[in-house]
Amino acid sequence: MGRPSKHYTSEAEGWSGTLRFLVKKGQKPVPSAAVADLRNAPDVSDLGSLAALNDFLNWSVERYPAKKYMLVVWNHGQGWRFQMAADASIRQMATTRRLSRSTLQDSRAASENVPHVGGYRAVSFDEETNSLWCMSDVQQSVEAVSRRLKRKLDVVGFDAGLTSSIETAYALQNFSTLMVGSEEREPAAGWDYASSFKLLTENPAMSPLELSNQLLAAYQERYGDLEMTTLSVVELSRVEAAATAVSAFADALSKVVTSERINIETARSSLVPYGAGIGPLTSIDLPSFLANYIKVTSNPDTRRSHSMPQSGWC
Repeated sequence: MGRPSKHYTSEAEGWSGTLRFLVKKGQKPVPSAAVADLRNAPDVSDLGSLAALNDFLNWSVERYPAKKYMLVVWNHGQGWRFQMAADASIRQMATTRRLSRSTLQDSRAASENVPHVGGYRAVSFDEETNSLWCMSDVQQSVEAVSRRLKRKLDVVGFDAGLTSSIETAYALQNFSTLMVGSEEREPAAGWDYASSFKLLTENPAMSPLELSNQLLAAYQERYGDLEMTTLSVVELSRVEAAATAVSAFADALSKVVTSERINIETARSSLVPYGAGIGPLTSIDLPSFLANYIKVTSNPDTRRSHSMPQSGWC
């Protein structure tokens, strides 16, 4: 038995649930065109389920082997979100990948005076089941398919907000060559696939980096500076050096945090956090923070350790 479905649109025959398609020219996203119908397979149709992601990746590479592979995850993204709930059972719920929006809002409202207790990064929220993928789920699945292929994926993309962070890049560095994602929230329409993939069909030999850059160009063309939109390509082979530099700076700063507190607060105070207005998110642009900090500090140890190498954000 499949779970009850909700119709979010009257277009394309008004269907909902989970179908798989081999996209062809002129094809409509209707059940009759699907190559797999998962609406009666709840274990692999819940798009916040790790089993669903694993099954999709294994099915894809087995049924449609290719020379190049790009995985794109679409939906909402949550960056690093602190858990504010006073109720330990609600905090535990977050780690089991099932946390509804209403539960999160209720726990936040009831916990105004409760200190932060940790956090999680998540993406792909199934609004019928209220489940989600933690970024560790994505890492686990991409690692498994990479080992199966005996090589890295070419691109892992997140058509979802608040996903392009050094933590996400670090998690994927051994299993994908490139990562595409946004530091900030994304407009609801997401990426402009039509423009980018039209160019791909015209030039099938296009490299993964060329395709990724085309996705960025089309995104910029679609949105311009609307809503502070961001999108970047990350060369994952360069993330290790960036992470090492961040750790060195954090170690140096932790030794003088008391004397440097005012400088840290000054450097941080002019920065607007990504995802502002949708909850207790804390992500900021690290190069901007470092640039601000170097202007106000005279501490030789932190000045020497603050410089980051070119980390591959394009």
